[in-house]
Amino acid sequence: MRRPRSIGVTNLGTTPHCVEWASDRDWERGYDLAYFSSSEDARKFAEAKASANLCVSRCQIGAYEDENGQIIHTWIYHWWNPQAYDNPLPERGRGYLDEEKSVAYTPIEAKG
Repeated sequence: MRRPRSIGVTNLGTTPHCVEWASDRDWERGYDLAYFSSSEDARKFAEAKASANLCVSRCQIGAYEDENGQIIHTWIYHWWNPQAYDNPLPERGRGYLDEEKSVAYTPIEAKG
């Protein structure tokens, strides 16, 4: 799992949901992404891409507390189809920062 191409949280206020998709698991070879203001729109788009047998993951801007007690706002992966990753899907309220680090987080929704 990697950060969406917009480094940081530049989409925090308007489009906090992202869908990534690729033709196979070699994400480094290339992938596309789209941003959404609503979770529902992102879900529908991801389902359509998954129906086309593509590797698909969803992430959203979330806030979590790091090991030093700091609140961090960043992209957190919370859903993917089996073609994308071997990791099991996280429980509600948890997500992945990368392929190994799972955290509890609070989703940040679009403003306005």
